[in-house]
Amino acid sequence: MNRFNKLLAVSAVSLAVNNAIAADAYELIDLGELDKATSFAYGINNAGEVVGYSTISVDGEDSLHAFKYLSGSMTDSGAIVNEDPSEAFVLNAKDFSIAFAINDIGASAGLSKEIVSRDKLDDNDEVVLDSNGDPVIEYLSAERATIFQNDGTIVKIPFFEDATERQLSSGSSAAAINNDGIVVGSAFYDRPDDVDGNGNSTSVYMKHAFIYDSSNELLTAILPENTAVAVTSSFRDINNTGVAVGWHSTENSTSDTRAVYYDSTISDNLVNLEVYGSEDEIAIATAINDSNVVVGRAYRPDEGHFTAYTHDINTGETNSLGFLNTTSVNGQESEAYDINNSGQVVGRSIYSIYPNVYHAFVYDNGEIKDINDLIDCVQEGNEPVGERDWEIVEARSINDEGVIVGSGIFSRYVNGEPVAELRAVMLRPKEGEVPVACPVIDDEDESGGGSIPFISLLLFPLLTTFRKKS
Repeated sequence: MNRFNKLLAVSAVSLAVNNAIAADAYELIDLGELDKATSFAYGINNAGEVVGYSTISVDGEDSLHAFKYLSGSMTDSGAIVNEDPSEAFVLNAKDFSIAFAINDIGASAGLSKEIVSRDKLDDNDEVVLDSNGDPVIEYLSAERATIFQNDGTIVKIPFFEDATERQLSSGSSAAAINNDGIVVGSAFYDRPDDVDGNGNSTSVYMKHAFIYDSSNELLTAILPENTAVAVTSSFRDINNTGVAVGWHSTENSTSDTRAVYYDSTISDNLVNLEVYGSEDEIAIATAINDSNVVVGRAYRPDEGHFTAYTHDINTGETNSLGFLNTTSVNGQESEAYDINNSGQVVGRSIYSIYPNVYHAFVYDNGEIKDINDLIDCVQEGNEPVGERDWEIVEARSINDEGVIVGSGIFSRYVNGEPVAELRAVMLRPKEGEVPVACPVIDDEDESGGGSIPFISLLLFPLLTTFRKKS
């Protein structure tokens, strides 16, 4: 798409009818699970299809599988089918996949683990030989960027041809896919112009942002403009006009992490996104809508915390979205994960501290709102009977209808013992309604209807597992 046509496309989006509902209340829908209790939603398209992961049991051990959810039904998206050499059993990666995003065609992007074989190398990168002089073969588990097609097939995005086998264990990951089937993510790549301290050519394998065109199977590494330093980078999203966003940072350092974008009509390289224009800002870009408005999080040393932001690439205007916790400076932190074409933003923000507890937020019409304040209390008929069983901790994606998906902690008592489950949830706007308020309950409800304020602590390890797409 040329620059003129791209501007027309962006203008068409900005002039489109605003279909999203500015809701004061949301219907909470538990999306369920594939096998075991844990599930997590990452993306939703405009048809209401949701993708993410759910725990499953593989040979008696827990693993993860990508899912697709639509109209009350969660289906398994499968995983790369691996052979079972005896050495591979110890890898515990025979059956593993995650879906991070879905386009309006129903194709989703993510990763699956693949067992690959290679010649074993010694510490000097020399091939190890057996007693017969033949190479010793070893097996390892590689994360492989994948496309989960609408027909159920799984497409393996290739590794870069020069990717060293030593880096296959970290492999590649696909973060997003647009309606043209263009996929973005990160993969190990050896830049051809790397040199050592003496000016000699050398190999430096690092994670770099990539774009993959599924129509012609073309994989391209998108590098920073300054290739004099070792840089790692990752794309997090791509819009339907082909503009991608993400971040880059120097090797062994995150203190100079910068938000970046890529527009093939402007440059062949990553371009720094000047969120606030500060030389010492730290920022990442997590999503972009079709009007080229970017969201993410940025750290300004003068403020001392990360703040969710929107940034308009076309105008250069940046807007800080604020925080849910306004009472404690130490608890002022927020992070935006997605933005729809109406400009509604979702993410998470610290709600309380010591320890830090995050709540999901929606930002609309200049106001940041705690989603937990917008869902109904537990009800019996039309009457509230207890405090909420749910705590919505992350809002990951929002479609153009204003429907949100993310994750929540479902708390209850089972046989008198507290149980907490991390669940994928959908939040559907209820136009013209207000949430049913919860009564104040002084006594713990042993019957299982009451909330458990401390129970979210049980799930902290789960909340940090595969939370990011980078």
